[in-house]
Amino acid sequence: MSVVAGIFIAIVVIFVTAFLFIGWIGVTIIRAIVGLAKPAVPPRLARVMKERFTSRPGQVRCSRETCRNFNPPAARFCRCCGAVLEAQPAKWQIRRPIQKRMWA
Repeated sequence: MSVVAGIFIAIVVIFVTAFLFIGWIGVTIIRAIVGLAKPAVPPRLARVMKERFTSRPGQVRCSRETCRNFNPPAARFCRCCGAVLEAQPAKWQIRRPIQKRMWA
């Protein structure tokens, strides 16, 4: 009897697993057809992309064509790609001449 019970339990487990898998496939297909699937771009990623490509006053744009990311005015390197940003001194800085020191 125990061998028959073991085979019966194995068959039941296989049928339940197959039923759940077919149900999952069916729900996935219906969601894709109806359009209830997740949006193409998650909301958090959309917010980050909007912040990245929206300029604020005083920001410096990366000069690389593949990046074009906005960076803070004091940044020396692009936050996205690491390229060197063109030197743009802030308006409030006072430029002083560099003094050369002569060592004896």
